[in-house]
Amino acid sequence: MSYKDKHNDSKLFFDELEKVSLETINSLDKLLPVMENSSERLVDAMRYTSLSGGKCFRPFLFFLSANIFSIPLLKVTNICAAIEMVHCYSLIHDDLPAMDDDNIRRGKPSSHIAYDEATAILAGDALLTYAFNIIATSADISNIEQRIALIISLSDAAGPYGMVGGQMLDLLSQQTTPTKEEILRIKELKTSKLISSSCEMGGIIGNANDNELSALKSFGRDIGIAYQIIDDLFDTDINEVSNKSESILPVSLVSNYGAEEARSIAEDLVRSATRSIEVFGKKATLLHEAAQFVLDRKN
Repeated sequence: MSYKDKHNDSKLFFDELEKVSLETINSLDKLLPVMENSSERLVDAMRYTSLSGGKCFRPFLFFLSANIFSIPLLKVTNICAAIEMVHCYSLIHDDLPAMDDDNIRRGKPSSHIAYDEATAILAGDALLTYAFNIIATSADISNIEQRIALIISLSDAAGPYGMVGGQMLDLLSQQTTPTKEEILRIKELKTSKLISSSCEMGGIIGNANDNELSALKSFGRDIGIAYQIIDDLFDTDINEVSNKSESILPVSLVSNYGAEEARSIAEDLVRSATRSIEVFGKKATLLHEAAQFVLDRKN
């Protein structure tokens, strides 16, 4: 039974998730138009991953955070697209043979399989850099300090102290037996940093104060780690593991400490996340539902 089937009173949550996903995809489609010149193959590879049917969960969290401060979706669709571009860049690069070495992504051949390894690298590079151009030039952000704060948050999440640093630690962990704390640190940097940034960026666009930004960041950090733990639980399914072209699997709490303990840690993190946003009262109802969705989702 799916989360949606179990929670019939959550129709608004799923309606909003679908709406944000559609608006994000529409924005990506416009920002990455089909081309008939020397850039055609590159843009086609960028579109291949960006428009491949993801949940757009990070843009959704960004919007839910912004909406606490009454920011409408149509004002921030390009920022949603920029966040999704950074996420898709990371998927392309994570799947490369030198990284996690995955041949399948979202039920389709990974970018380096559908195209080639060099094109996949360039498509990822292009998505990452273009995301910052979108924020830097967006007509929807009139406040220069706000624009700078958004770029700082997203670049921090993507860089050496975020996703890239997490990938490096993940690669190094293949050569050791990491502790529980080290595994959680990998998950925080590699996955949770972008989720935390997405929530923080929603606060930034909504002119949140420092305490409110801290609450959103803490919420995103905790559900981000929980999100990856649940993903790791999915990966214990033999059918998922068989998609690997090699037997090298990313380190996880599941493989090192067992599914029961991993699930318990994820539940603790979600409880911590929901406590972080109590300051917003009923305005954060959908964020509370998003936290529960992380635990109950099936894919």
